[in-house]
Amino acid sequence: MKRSLMWWLARPSFVVSIGAACLRLTAQDVTVRPWNTSSKSNSPPKGRLLDESRNYGETPFIPLENYRKLMGMSEDMYPLFKDLNKYVIKASIKEINDVTDFRVTVEYLRHGRKVDAVKFRVRRVLQLPHADTVRPALFPAEDLPNVVQELMEAGLSEQDAGEIWQQQFAYVHADKRPRDVAFDYYIREKIRAGKFLIKSLHARQQTILNIGKEITKRQREFMERGVAHLKPMTMAQVAEVVGVHETTVSRAVSGKYMQTPQGMFEMKFFFTAGLHSNNGGGEVSNTSVKDMVVEMFKAEDSAVPLSDQQVVKMLGEKGIAIARRTVAKYRDELGILPSNLRKVY
Repeated sequence: MKRSLMWWLARPSFVVSIGAACLRLTAQDVTVRPWNTSSKSNSPPKGRLLDESRNYGETPFIPLENYRKLMGMSEDMYPLFKDLNKYVIKASIKEINDVTDFRVTVEYLRHGRKVDAVKFRVRRVLQLPHADTVRPALFPAEDLPNVVQELMEAGLSEQDAGEIWQQQFAYVHADKRPRDVAFDYYIREKIRAGKFLIKSLHARQQTILNIGKEITKRQREFMERGVAHLKPMTMAQVAEVVGVHETTVSRAVSGKYMQTPQGMFEMKFFFTAGLHSNNGGGEVSNTSVKDMVVEMFKAEDSAVPLSDQQVVKMLGEKGIAIARRTVAKYRDELGILPSNLRKVY
């Protein structure tokens, strides 16, 4: 009885014979390209199994004695390396390169003139090497199954879509295969879920962009002149302009950063409450006030450090009404000690 390609893939490991060569592969490393279903036979030509390795690259150097064991060869078969190389290694590589869209090359490890080991490199090309060889389509254009068409519309190539349709639930991990669900319905649900996810990601990206534009618009003085000119701004104000709920703004800016002329800041940095200013400037953000407090403490005389009440008075001279306990709170948040602990004798 002829074995189909799916029968070979169902085995934990299998041996692919190509001419005189034998490659031992595991099912997780290989996926089989669909054969033209218009062919009379569902099996590939004898000795010509086309395979697509998911992990292209190179093998380590394989000692010749290990290579012979891997190939299932007895010691008296091709005892001379030149015969082994000509009839087994190069002949097999030539056939693989001729009938598949892989390109295999071999490298030899020599000690003097003696070859001790071989290494194989595999790369993938997009088409068979002969220009006059036209690869038949998996389905005629007018006979594409609906599921294949929908997968192609979702962005898959005809080859990948056809392979999924051909293998159906074999493409799904055994633990995640649904029960009593038609394959067409299952695929359509996955396509629908994928489109919804992509749409949601685009919507979130647009929301973040709109929030960033509104921050830039409201905080232009900060962008040009620095932290001291940061204005009070709430998430509710931005949400109203952007057209989303305040909680959406909170989720959107969480863990996001914004590059500005003043450096990189977490987007939440720009949302700050304000303190009343008596100099006609409206409100001043508490972040700006904290920056002023830091500068005052930096400029103080260490022998006579400023008290919280003195800071209140100095801020009042700038038109900022603030309570002493608020200054103490800001000082604690900034990691600045009380005046009696800052005094240097």
